[in-house]
This record gives sequence, C-alpha cells and structure tokens, in this order.
Amino acid sequence: MQNRDSSFEKRVALTIIVLFINLVFISNSVVLENNRSLLGTILYSIISPFHIVWNKSVDFVSDKIDRYVFIANNQKKIIELKKKNRELWYKNYKLRRKLNKLTPIPYTFPKDKLYISVNVISINSGFPLSGAIVDKGFTSGVHKGMIVLNQKMELVGKITEPVTFFSSKVQFITNPAGGIGAYLDSNKLEGLLKGDNSEICRFEYVIGNRKVDIGETVVTSGTDKIYPPYLKIGKVIRTEMKPLVMKIYVKPFFINSSIKRLILMNEK
Repeated sequence: MQNRDSSFEKRVALTIIVLFINLVFISNSVVLENNRSLLGTILYSIISPFHIVWNKSVDFVSDKIDRYVFIANNQKKIIELKKKNRELWYKNYKLRRKLNKLTPIPYTFPKDKLYISVNVISINSGFPLSGAIVDKGFTSGVHKGMIVLNQKMELVGKITEPVTFFSSKVQFITNPAGGIGAYLDSNKLEGLLKGDNSEICRFEYVIGNRKVDIGETVVTSGTDKIYPPYLKIGKVIRTEMKPLVMKIYVKPFFINSSIKRLILMNEK
C-alpha cells in the first residue's frame, strides 16, 4: 500500500515538473507588447527592485565621495585665499599710509612673520567687552603692545600684560582704560576715542565745526603712538551737538564679528 502511494506521489511530482518546464518554454515564446517574453518580463519584475536599489546606493556613495573631495579642495583654496587677502590688505594699508604722507612701516617683525593667528580661550564674564585671553604667549613671538585684529582685519585691541609662556591678554578697544587716536575717514575730523565696557565708544575733545554723517567710517590716526594709522575701527551711529564740541558715538566693527579667532600684527 505504501509502495503504491509512493509511486503515485512520484508520478504527480514528475507531472508537475514537466508542466512547469512546458510553462517556462511557453512563457518564453509568448511576446508581450514591450517586445519581451513573458518569462523575461517576470524575471525583470523580480530583479528590477534590486537593480534600482543598487544604482541608488552607488549614486549615493559617489555623491558623498565627490562632495568630500570638493569640500577638501575648496578648504585648501579658502586657506590660500585668506593668506593672499591678508597680504593684499597689508599692501593696501601701506599705500594708504604713504598717501597720507606718513612714515612707512618698518620691516622689523619677530620671526619674519607679519601675523600670528590666535584663538580666544576665555572672556571675562562680568565685563565681556573689556578683554580676553588668547592661546599663545611669548614662546610664539607674542609681546606686549602687539595690535589685535579680527579676521576682517578690523581693530579689536592690543596685547597687554600678563604675557605668559602659552597665553596672552587682549585689551579690547571698548575697554575704558586708555584711548585711541582716531579720525573720520571722510573729512579727517580727529579726536580721542574711548570705550566704557559697552558696545559703543565715543569721541572726546572733538570741535564741532564740521558735518558728521551717520554711518561714516572711523579709523586710527596714529597720533596716540600706540595704534598705527588707518586701521578700521567702526562706524558713526549717533551725534550730539554741544557748545563748541560735538559728541560722536561709534560702534566698533568687531562687535558684530566673531572673535573666536584673532590676528596679532607685529607692529612697532
């Protein structure tokens, strides 16, 4: 009985296999509207999703690699352009000094460097506009009196004591200590610019005999013998007329810029 059942199952299985083979041949011979056989269409439908996923994956990886290479190349170009920008700024700065019949800057720079890049590592939380500490000291060529600029080559302040092995103190131009000899770039109206630990500095000792427009650029004059002339400081935001004198309020440019990374200029 069991042998008879087994023989019957084998015949059924063989019949199914033969029918399946015939179906494959018939499917392969049936041509659809897209000029594909039925079998080819079925296989294409099964393989197509995997093919699409593979193509998408390859495109994604290629795009990421292209982006990485593009960003890396651009980063190198940006660094080179920043160096060229500083060189051009310095040449322009020298030409403006000569234009104003001032003494050219001597080429006596420590370690033959025009600039030293530093990072700000701390700021006084109680008086954030009084000054900061940067991450380089006299072992890197930093010394008292060096001029501090931001990345846009605008005046931020100067190096004051203490200067240690690996850190230095920056005194911002908004600090009330000291003052800056400055003038208006348009009409050379000159005065002493002072800060008060706020975002605004003010001119003192300005005789009010010339027109001053809001938005005028203020630059260093060099008369204080501390800051060299023609460094950009800020712009006029308000004026007040008093008897014989005028009060001019100036907002330094560095207030609206990042001070995480600064530039020390070797100037004596």
